Amino acid sequence: MRLLDETTTEKRFYIPREVKEKELLDDRYKKRSKLAYLLHQIIYLSTFAPGYWKRDFVPLYSKSLLKILGRRYKKYLNWLIGEDIIVEGKKYSTTSHRSNEYALAPEYRDDWTYWMCQDEKLIGRIREYTFEKKDAHLFWKSQPFVHLRKGLEKTDIDALNANIWIDRQDLTDGQKRYYKACVKSIHEGTNTVSLNPTNNRVQTPITSMAKELRSFLRLDGCSRLVELDITNSQPFFLALLVAQRLSGCGGAVSGQSGTNAGEQHNTGSTYVLHPQNKDTQGGYITDARRGRIYERIAKENGLTREEAKSRCFEVLFSHPNHYQDRKKQFAKVYPDVFNFCVDYKRKHGYRQLSIRLQQMEAEVMEEVCFDLHRRGIDVLTVFDSIIVKEEDAEEAQEVFGNAFGGLKPEIEAEDRLPKPPAEEAIPGEGRDFAPDRPAPAESGAKGKRRAFPTPS
Repeated sequence: MRLLDETTTEKRFYIPREVKEKELLDDRYKKRSKLAYLLHQIIYLSTFAPGYWKRDFVPLYSKSLLKILGRRYKKYLNWLIGEDIIVEGKKYSTTSHRSNEYALAPEYRDDWTYWMCQDEKLIGRIREYTFEKKDAHLFWKSQPFVHLRKGLEKTDIDALNANIWIDRQDLTDGQKRYYKACVKSIHEGTNTVSLNPTNNRVQTPITSMAKELRSFLRLDGCSRLVELDITNSQPFFLALLVAQRLSGCGGAVSGQSGTNAGEQHNTGSTYVLHPQNKDTQGGYITDARRGRIYERIAKENGLTREEAKSRCFEVLFSHPNHYQDRKKQFAKVYPDVFNFCVDYKRKHGYRQLSIRLQQMEAEVMEEVCFDLHRRGIDVLTVFDSIIVKEEDAEEAQEVFGNAFGGLKPEIEAEDRLPKPPAEEAIPGEGRDFAPDRPAPAESGAKGKRRAFPTPS
């Protein structure tokens, strides 16, 4: 995979296909790139962004539009509305920002394509705004992340069979095009890799793909890959955060770095971390280490595992006033941890808890990847999991567990076995990017999951 540096003068925007084919965007005063940016934001948020996926109307914040598009951003929006390309929805206003909701007009919602922006000033403003938000920068320009580059440059994908798999799935046309664009980016090495400026997660075409598509990946020519994942990942990082607060230390997971800026740790915390049910043994931290959080909540409330997982995510990611009846099922089992989450959100803002957990996750992944790089092991990351060659899985699992110091989690391994070749594949052409080739009958092998025991 070839990585593009931060001086690139082109950027891909997604716009409705009919808008591009009919050249509906006005280019007087170099306006086309700004209009395309607004359409791209609406398409991206409504199609792929967590929290807005499958919603027609999405918010566009005035503060960010002002910084990127300048004072004329309202005229650009009004022009798109006047041409019946987008429609306006509700208006919102808080103490920190204002936003209006917008959606594509119904005739433009189901079919879109990409448009290459070559407006260097606009691209520069987008980059500057991204840097400004959290002093973010592209990951390979930051020394802690340089070691990821070699693994990414050695990555390829069986593009033919990956695209045939995509064609078989019950997805919208837009989602299929997006996944195929990810496949093409990996195969041709033409996409950028960056840090999320808010939670510091590394984002690549691999993190944007469906999990099943990772079975088509090749790392340094090897197709037998293993993905290592923390069982009950986000609840486990919550356990780490609670443990830090109880011990009075903060910052990095390993305890070697300083406190996160702006946080005041409560060394006098009274959280006991034991479940309400006296018949069960162990507390929240023990359950999180053993990967039993979802199972415990499901057992105590008569829920399925997926329902219990949903309750955890509602506690971690939603506003304290939302889903209160369902959150009681979490609070019934772990009342003190539930109170910790509520107190944290009220003190720092309800979004900050989930952001901090993901920042802790990013810190761990950085340490794990750096250690594997020193050992000569190629690695790919997918947020809270890593992908390595099957021959390196045992050593990688040991490194992964050691990154947590004394609180080592249960780590699960899933084989990313190569998919059987498609019937249409021609010998020697299995890596061609052929999205329009017809799909064969359903076939394929699911990866086998196996749990590595918690290191002692």
